Amino acid sequence: MQNHDKIRQNTPNTPNKWFYEAICELASLWAIRQMSETWAYRAPYDNWVNYRHALAGYANNLMNRADDGTSAEWLDEWEDRMRSNISFSYERVSQLSYKFLPIFEENPEAWNAVRQMPYSDAKMSEYMKEWYQNVDTEDKQHVQSIAEIMGISVVPVAVVSIDADVNNDGYVDLSDVLIVRSGMQNSVSYDTDLNDDGVTDEVDLLIVKAKAFEAIAAASPSKRKIKLTTWGSMKSR
Repeated sequence: MQNHDKIRQNTPNTPNKWFYEAICELASLWAIRQMSETWAYRAPYDNWVNYRHALAGYANNLMNRADDGTSAEWLDEWEDRMRSNISFSYERVSQLSYKFLPIFEENPEAWNAVRQMPYSDAKMSEYMKEWYQNVDTEDKQHVQSIAEIMGISVVPVAVVSIDADVNNDGYVDLSDVLIVRSGMQNSVSYDTDLNDDGVTDEVDLLIVKAKAFEAIAAASPSKRKIKLTTWGSMKSR
């Protein structure tokens, strides 16, 4: 999914190998938690159905790797050592990547953004901006959410100052996104040319999506605790 061979070709001996490995660890945990649910009715063999409980237990043990500190604090303490391969361990990098688990469990389509990770040696403060610029429009919100967890802003400063409350209801939300999307193909009564370049296009749609996601993130608790639970119960929330 990460096109590992191309990563080695474009950035041999990249100091960001630790981050690619961190995402791989996250993918493993995500898959195990999925299997612990789906094997209740779709196990490879009938006598494997009860093994889903062992998978759930193993996933919970893995989740114990996550610490109580913020991801920004983790980067401050560990990023340079991970880049130089000092003190690298899968348990260590999982302390960071497991914090991204809710993003991928609530939005499985976010894995498509992993297919578009950039070939870059930049530190996370710049790497996440490169990743954000590299992905398709519909995947940017997922990269932004990962960056937000790490305390990194990926939205260009020029976009921050734009008022994306298209319908002037006091909120930037899905309604504004739908209006701009409609304005790309139809005549609407609202001003959907958010960046004032004379046309309503993908750029305007990207802006309103980014602003809507910012509003959602701002309304969320500043420090989210991940409760160890099942995939099915998370979907029902």
